[in-house]
Amino acid sequence: MGSRISDTQFVSTARRVGRACSIALLLVSGFATEGFAQSLDTGWRAETELYLTGVTNYQKNSGSSASIDNLAATAELLFLSDARPWYVSLFANYRFSTDSRYLDNINLGALLKYEWRKWDATTYVFVNQSSETPDTWFHAGRLRYRVAENHKLGVETTASFKDPGSLELLLVYYGEISDSLSLNVAAGPGMGEVPDFNARLELSWQVH
Repeated sequence: MGSRISDTQFVSTARRVGRACSIALLLVSGFATEGFAQSLDTGWRAETELYLTGVTNYQKNSGSSASIDNLAATAELLFLSDARPWYVSLFANYRFSTDSRYLDNINLGALLKYEWRKWDATTYVFVNQSSETPDTWFHAGRLRYRVAENHKLGVETTASFKDPGSLELLLVYYGEISDSLSLNVAAGPGMGEVPDFNARLELSWQVH
């Protein structure tokens, strides 16, 4: 039997989804207008991106294991310039999970990405909001190298500001199937109060 969602959980979820949708609409239709882009310094522009992602997570901890499936919708507002090797982005991410512990999950944050030849590095700061737990702030980093056209290898780290000693470290393969479809495969250990081993499979579609 699957777990039932109480009226209180449903209302909380609806409110959070509404807030995430409002933020996404703001990113897409409010800020990224031609007038706003033109108001930036010469050479800068604002762009929006939307993604739909299917994610399967596998976790192993103290001899037990679990698999968690998620569907995610992400909206980004990017500020970039062709004359600069870096850009910044604001993002809103909503995840729906098959696991009742992760039914209502929203991430709101910002990132900075720098590109140099075949390398790119990204740093993130975001807050995770869930009806089951208090809001938690995280920082994350990613370093990638392009080994061939449409194929990259890299490492990712994630930790909370509250407990920086609990760290997730992943080795990741990033593949571009087409201009709008990508596949990521990740695996690695956890340190501290996180699962001992984590693996992740992501299939992402960029909505044009």
